Amino acid sequence: MHDPDSPKKVVGLQYLPVNGLPQVIFKGCGPIAEKILRQRDTKRSHRVIRDQALLDRLYRLPVDSFVGADLFGLVAVVLAHVFAVDEHLKGKNLD
Repeated sequence: MHDPDSPKKVVGLQYLPVNGLPQVIFKGCGPIAEKILRQRDTKRSHRVIRDQALLDRLYRLPVDSFVGADLFGLVAVVLAHVFAVDEHLKGKNLD
């Protein structure tokens, strides 16, 4: 369970088919995480998925590392959801 007094954390993932696996492209904790969340473009950025257990595991990975087999299934479900939502919103006027 997440301690509400612990610093906020974020992890950014990228999936490029040429790489074959999702990759950690950024992460931040505390004020950096809060700044990342504040500055993102909520209309055009990918969705924020809140899953504390997955976050804790992904946060242990170094930036630029690829997601391993142990997390691939969980991350694939999250990415499939994000891609489906993005596809649904494509073409809608977001301005």
